[in-house]
Amino acid sequence: MDLEHACRRAAEAIFSADALLIGAGAGMGVEWVPNRSEEQKQRYRNWLGQLAGKRLAIIEFGAGMSVPTVRWECESRVGQFIRVNPRDTAAPLGSIVLPLGALQAVRALERNAAC
Repeated sequence: MDLEHACRRAAEAIFSADALLIGAGAGMGVEWVPNRSEEQKQRYRNWLGQLAGKRLAIIEFGAGMSVPTVRWECESRVGQFIRVNPRDTAAPLGSIVLPLGALQAVRALERNAAC
């Protein structure tokens, strides 16, 4: 299995459809589905629990300055942190920054993968 498909399968195992449905509710056309969000959080906690004590490589794709919660979560995990973002490239000391778009970065990683 190539890297692009492996990453996609891992993400699908943890996360699923957006919890914010546009056009589904009355008023502004936005409806929050709280149980969906809680299910996603629980899957994430379970996955993190399986990784306890392991050193991770965290690859963050495109979480710009307007999505600080994703940036903080990724930066807080122990391991090698890799930020992929063509514009917002600030990262903690020791991080690897790839100033590329997500697909371009995945293809470059795939070409250079050791396995």
